[in-house]
Amino acid sequence: MTEVGDHYAEVERKIAKGLATRLGDGMRSDRWAAVHAGRVGAVQRWVSGVLAAAARRLGTAVGRALSEAHAAGRAEVAAPVMRPSRVAAAVLPQQELLASRARAVHQAAAQYAVDIYRGAVAAGLGLDGRGDSEFARRRSVQRALDRAAEQGVTGFVDARGRRWSLASYLEMAAATAAKEAQLQGTISGLRDLGHTLAYVRGGPQECSICRPWLGTILTLDDSGRGGTTLVLPSAVTSGRMVTVRVAGSLAEARAAGLFHPRCRCALRVYRPGAAGPAAAVPDPEGDAARQKLRAMERAVREARQREALALDDAARQKAADLIRVRRARLRAHVRETAHLGIQRDQRRESANLGFRA
Repeated sequence: MTEVGDHYAEVERKIAKGLATRLGDGMRSDRWAAVHAGRVGAVQRWVSGVLAAAARRLGTAVGRALSEAHAAGRAEVAAPVMRPSRVAAAVLPQQELLASRARAVHQAAAQYAVDIYRGAVAAGLGLDGRGDSEFARRRSVQRALDRAAEQGVTGFVDARGRRWSLASYLEMAAATAAKEAQLQGTISGLRDLGHTLAYVRGGPQECSICRPWLGTILTLDDSGRGGTTLVLPSAVTSGRMVTVRVAGSLAEARAAGLFHPRCRCALRVYRPGAAGPAAAVPDPEGDAARQKLRAMERAVREARQREALALDDAARQKAADLIRVRRARLRAHVRETAHLGIQRDQRRESANLGFRA
C-alpha cells in the first residue's frame, strides 16, 4: 500500500510546512497575533481543501493495491488466478472500510491542524510573561509547534484513546486492509483447491497475541471450533484414515487476535497424513527488540516533523541535531540486536514514512 502511504505522508508534510510558513509571516509586526487570529478561517479552508484533494485521489490507488494483495494471497497457495471482476468484488469490503476510515479521520485531522495554528497564535501573544518582542514571540510560537510535532501535525485520538498522526494512522489502516485482502485471497485459494485445513506460519519476531497459535492446525470452517480431533481421509495414502488434532477454527483464532493489524503470520495448507508443521520457537526477545525499534523510529520521525515546522534556521538546526542524536541511538540498537534479526528500515525514519511522490 505504498501509494496510500505516499499520498498521506505528503499531505501531512505539506500541511506542516504550510502552517510554519503562514505563522512565520510578519513575525516582526506588533500586530502579528491580531492579524493571524483573523486568518484562522482561511487556514481552516486551506487545510480542508488539502484533505479533500487527498480523498479524491484515494480510491484508485486503494482498489489496485488491494487487488494485488488478494492475488498474492492466492499465489501463496498456488491457487488459479481469479477474474478481475471477481477480485474487485472480493476486496470491495476492505476498500469501502478504508475509504470510510479516511473520511472519518479527515475531519478530526483538519481540526487538530487548525488547533495547532490557534495555539501557536496564542503562544505568540506573549502569554508566558516574556513580552511581545519578535524574539519572545518567535520562541513561544516555535515551542508550540515543537509540542505539536510530538503528536503529528494532523493528529487525533481514536475511539480507544490512542493518539495518531494522519499519516501513521492511514499507513496502519492501509496495511491492515492489504493484509486482510491477502488473507482472504489465501482462504479463497485454499477453498477453491478443496482444502479444509491450514496451519499458522509465524513471522519473524512474532508477538504474544499470535504466539499461542503458531504451528497449530485450524479448520477453515467451524468443525474444529474449541479444539478437537478429526478423523479424515489421508491426502498422502489412498484409502487410509488419519487423525488430526486441530487447535480450533480460523474464525475462533481470529477472534482471539490472530492476524491482527501489522501481523506478519500467514496461513499455509495442511494435508492430512503429511508431516505436521514445524514446532514454533517463541521469540519474545526479538519481539521486544522490534517494538523498541519501532518506538525509536517514531522518535526520529517526530524530530523530522520538528524540522518541517521550524520557523527559522536556528530551529531547523536544533531539530537537525536532535535527528542526529536519535538516529545514532537507533543505529546502536540495531547493532546490539543484529543477532535477533532486527533490521533497520530508514524509510520508516523519515517524516513522511519514507514515501515519495
